This record gives sequence, structure tokens and C-alpha cells, in this order.
Amino acid sequence: MQHLSFLVAGAFAVLIAGLWNVQIINGAKYRNLARNFRVRRIYLPARRGNIFDRNGMVIADNRVSWDVDVVTEDVEDHIKLAEKLGSLLGKDPSRLAGNIKGRGALPFMPVTIARDIGLEKATMLEERRLDLAGVNVGVYPRRRYPGGEVCSHTVGYIGAAGKKDRDDMAGYYYIALEVEGKDGVEKTFDEYLAGEAGGEQIQVDSRGYRDCVLGRVDPVPGSNLYLTINADLQEALAAAMGGSSGCAIAMDPRNGDILAMTSNPGYDPNAFVSPVSPEDVRRLFSNPSHPMVNRIITGTYPPGSIFKIVVALAALRQGVVTADTSFHCDGAFYLGRARFRCWRKGGHGTVNLIDAIRGSCNVYFYNVGLKTGRGAIVEEATGLGFGESTGVDLPNEAGGFLPSDEWVENNLREDWFPGDSASFSIGQGYLTATPIQLAVALSAIANGGTVFKPRIVRHVIAPDGVMIRSFETEVRKKADIDPRHLELVKEGMFEVVNSPKGTGRRAKVEGFDVAGKTGTIQVTVAGKKTNHGWFTCFAPSGEPEIAVVVLIENSVGGGHDAAPVARAFLEEYLRKQKTKDRRP
Repeated sequence: MQHLSFLVAGAFAVLIAGLWNVQIINGAKYRNLARNFRVRRIYLPARRGNIFDRNGMVIADNRVSWDVDVVTEDVEDHIKLAEKLGSLLGKDPSRLAGNIKGRGALPFMPVTIARDIGLEKATMLEERRLDLAGVNVGVYPRRRYPGGEVCSHTVGYIGAAGKKDRDDMAGYYYIALEVEGKDGVEKTFDEYLAGEAGGEQIQVDSRGYRDCVLGRVDPVPGSNLYLTINADLQEALAAAMGGSSGCAIAMDPRNGDILAMTSNPGYDPNAFVSPVSPEDVRRLFSNPSHPMVNRIITGTYPPGSIFKIVVALAALRQGVVTADTSFHCDGAFYLGRARFRCWRKGGHGTVNLIDAIRGSCNVYFYNVGLKTGRGAIVEEATGLGFGESTGVDLPNEAGGFLPSDEWVENNLREDWFPGDSASFSIGQGYLTATPIQLAVALSAIANGGTVFKPRIVRHVIAPDGVMIRSFETEVRKKADIDPRHLELVKEGMFEVVNSPKGTGRRAKVEGFDVAGKTGTIQVTVAGKKTNHGWFTCFAPSGEPEIAVVVLIENSVGGGHDAAPVARAFLEEYLRKQKTKDRRP
């Protein structure tokens, strides 16, 4: 037993001597050795999926970006380092110093202090790596939008991602470096486009050089989107709009595919990818012209005289009018002492339904709307998709507004008056719609009553070519419209464009039978009264294959300003169709 006690005592003595040697005698030596080998977590970003138009043309893809990262733990003097980097990169040393020091809450975490420095500067930094402790040049995929502003509101843009719960990957990469879609299809389909980031755990020496790889998770590229958009038509529609403030959309009325859509002014989504100052971004969002707003889906406007088509269908359904029913217009309509004007001061004379649609006679529709009643008109409009969002796969869609019985009862202190019905009958008063709602309703009139959900994405394809998801044509409802009534309305719309007396004659296209409707609404912008001009149309009138809605803000009127935009676009559309037909 005594021998065992001596052995235990001896063992403790050896242990204590060893600890004394390691911690006291050679403590500094071993601490330096420990610091010389550290574990780093290297972020390996996933390549974001590409976005293509319906014909495979690239709308968004990725390019290589050389970025400068700094691990603050490895920096002995951040001011001297900032001076060296400032000289090499041509950047303000004081700002670089602030970036290096100010973001060092987690000293092991790489801080990106410069983006897109280019291959030449990246090579130069690599050649001077021994003098730049803590600095690393990383190669990252960076988003690229070849079309710039042309597709901005369709594709959207990307930005820094919010914090996500990714505990399973926390040991391999830094969530703070991720990006996500902020608008457009980039946002709606972010889960498909984003892919899965990966990373490496590596051991490095005191100079930051890689010693060995301790673990790795490979990034998984994002899937690709194929849109319904035709890039050529998108450019044609943007060109037709020119510098006008407003928006335009073209749809295929046979299936609800969005072929092109543009909102002016737009923005260049590359501005959110390339190095940009916070001030530049703030200017975009605070611009009084609202370039970041997609007027197609979020802009709510009175539809004006475009709504007369709906009123006509409701009146025909109720038997209030026939093709031969006529009213006399001398330029004004009276309700008691209230005077409601027609847009044409001298009046239109005695007009029937076709005449009234062709000349957009207010007095005719005042009479018809009062006889038909708000309830029947609201029912007709609801059947065509007014008063509710279309369901398009884009963020922040507005729903427009229809004055239902419930709303009137709960929100108007007094009852609905005949004057309200008069305004309602010409698309003003308590009524708003978005341009995409008008496109859906117009398409339903063109195709015989089928209300489609607008389709913006056709397929989602994995990087290996396997189809992940296909978006089929979706019918939301079927408007029960008598074909004879539709033919009467279509005849009037054909006259709008093709008659010398038509309000939309500026949209006439040689060799293409266009049927349309103009509208002009009076609005107040920044305390000043102005007009917004509408033009809606489909073509060819007999078997429609394309429907177009144009809104020009601060204009003379729909026939004067919006109709020529539609004509320019349809001429280009027709030219492209003929070119396609001639191909072998």
C-alpha cells in the first residue's frame, strides 16, 4: 500500500512538472505556436440561377467578381493596412480603415472592403500578399442584368439577405454574405434561384496561409427560370414608350402569358450589384418620379372610358339597350341642377351603341349607366376580374377597387346618389383598377370571356436540366357573356381604331385589324390638375393573339398619346411575326 502511495505521488509530481514546463517555463513559446495555427471558415457562395425569356435569351445571369476580404484578427495595424490598400486600389484610406476596424465585432469573420476590383488589381494584391496580412482576394459570382432598365420591373433586383436560421451550416459559412431577391421574379422565385451556399473549414498559419482543409460543403447552384416574356417584344414596348411616364403591358389573350411589360421611369438593377453608395440607392427610392414602383401591378387609377365597355355589356345583359337604342348628346347631361359634361363640347348628336363606343360619348353612357344600375355594372365588372388582384406571380400587387353594396353601406354616410352612378358609368368616381387588371379584362373580352391568371414564369429548370416545376395556363373564372353582346362591343372597338371618327384612329396599323378603346382621366398631381391617357386594344380583331394596355401619365389624352405607343409596338410585333413566318 505504501509503494502505491509513492507511485501516485510520483505521478502527480511528473504531471505538475510538465504543467510547469508548458505553462510557466515555455508558456510564451506554446502560446505563439497555438496562435500560428487557426481554423478559418471560408464562404463558398452558390451561383444564382439564370433567368431566360421564353426563347432562351438571357435576362439575368452571373459574372465573376474579385472582392477584397479582410480578417481583422490577423491585422496588426489597420491604419497602415488601409494606407497600403488605399494606394493599391485607389480608394480613400480613411474609409477603408473605418471599414476594417468598424466591422470587427467578430474578429474571425471576413469583412468585404472592396468589390469588383478587376483581374489586374486582384493579381497585384496577390503578388503583394506577404505584405498584406489578413487580406484575401476572393472570387465570387455577381449578378448581371444585360438588359439593364428594359426588364427592371419584371426581373427585379437583389440585395443583402436578412438573417436566416441555418444552424446546420453555421460552421461552414457566413450567412451575412448572402443575397436574396428584393423585387420582381428575383423575389417571388428566390427559393429556386438562390441555391445553397457552402463553405470550407481550413487551418491556416500565422500569415493566413492555408495549411489544410478540415471540412467542406460544396455549394449547390440555383435553378434557372424561363419566363413568358419575349425579350425582343420587351425592347420594342420599351422603345415605343420612349421617355413617357407611365406603363404598358402586352398579353396573349389565348392563355394569359405576359409577353412584355414596362413601367416608366425604370431603374438599372445592376446598380444594386456593382459597388454603389448608400446615397445613390436612397436617391432611387426617394426620386419623385418613382422609378422603383411597378405601375403595371401596383398603380391604381380610374379606368376612365375604358370602363364603358363593361357598362355596355352590363346594359346589354339587362336588356336596357340593344344595338339600335340611341340617345341624343348635345354636350351635356343634366341630373336636376347638376350638369355632367361630355368630353366633346358640341356633343355627338344622336348616337347608338356602336357610335357611342367609337366616339366615347359620355352622355350616352350617363343615360345607360343610370338605367342599368350600379349593382348590375359591379356584377359584370367582377366577372371580368375587376376589384380583385389577378394573382400574377410578382410581389406587391394591388387589387383595385369596386364600390360593392357592402362597401357603400359601411363607408358612405349617405346613400349612393344618381350622380355617383353617372361618374361610375364613365369609369370615374369610386372606382380604380391596375393596368394588369385591365389587360386581364381586355383579354377576356378578346377571347370570349375566359379570365386567365396572368402567367410570368413558364418553367423552373435545375442546373442539371431536370424540370423542377412547370406553370401551366390557369383559368380563374369564365365570364358568362352572350356572344352576340361581345360581337357588338368588338364591332364598336374596331370602329374606335379604324373609323375616321374613332377616338383611337392613331393606333391604326396597316395590314393588322386592331380593335381598341381610348380613355382619358382627370387627376390631381402635386396640387395640379392633369390628364392620364389610356389605350387598350387587341389584334387581330377576328382571332386576337395579342392584347395591349398603355397608360401615359400627364398627357393630352388616350387617343392623342397612348394610342400611338400601341401602334408603334404593334407595328414592330407584326414585323417580327412576318420575319418569323418567313424563316425556313
